[in-house]
Amino acid sequence: MSTVCMERCLDMCTTSGFMSMINIPVWMFLSTYERLRYKLLDNNTITNLVHPGRGIFGSDFGTTTFVISKYHYHGYIARYSRLFDKQGDVESIETRERAFLSGKGVHFADQDNFRKIPGAPIAYWVGDSFSDIFVKGIRLEQYANARQGMKTLNNERFLRLWFEVDYTNCCFNASSNTETLASRKKWFPLNHGGDFRKYYGNNSYLVNWGDDGKEIKELAIQKYGCVTRTVTNIPYYFKQQKNGILLITTRLIDFTSPILAICSVIVVNR
Repeated sequence: MSTVCMERCLDMCTTSGFMSMINIPVWMFLSTYERLRYKLLDNNTITNLVHPGRGIFGSDFGTTTFVISKYHYHGYIARYSRLFDKQGDVESIETRERAFLSGKGVHFADQDNFRKIPGAPIAYWVGDSFSDIFVKGIRLEQYANARQGMKTLNNERFLRLWFEVDYTNCCFNASSNTETLASRKKWFPLNHGGDFRKYYGNNSYLVNWGDDGKEIKELAIQKYGCVTRTVTNIPYYFKQQKNGILLITTRLIDFTSPILAICSVIVVNR
């Protein structure tokens, strides 16, 4: 309903008119409102916006207040104010007011740059160099196919550090699920990520994939009625691949795992 009011108010504006509103910020980022964002960015102009965060209406869902022009001014540089430090923090109106009057979190942005980022989020705090990456950079999909790996649904039950299990019940050289069955072992390598490593990946975890992952699959069926909702892309298990799980760090490290393993996230060479 909140975004319906935004569109309706703009519809009622004259060609040179403006619309001002305080609203919840869901329209700025969520994929549900992607079409609305493209419509606003193509046809209208955000002239200024204040993003107070939570607390204006008590323990609310957050607020944003803005002025939008009916007319689209190409290249217009708008002023944005971000009045919070941490997402989810609840502060009083007086605290937000002091932040605004002190000039806290002021950013200037051309809304045309928002379109460069997939989904066109109103990411007013990112610089031109960041948004240009999506225009000038080479997409990961041109190098490799990214895939979701396995979710055990209970890591405490199914994962162990390599030194916690009987080494004789581990297999480190299986290259297919057929070989895991033939090995009659219980524990197999899992590329599960971890802390940042500059020169080598995190090969710390083993997963209970005994009997072709029987226990993990049984739990998936018990919870969701099927295996493939959580135990995904099984044909890619135990194949040599880039350790895509490392994408969760602040840097992308291009490791090729020397160990044939199951991955939480898989990036397979084309």
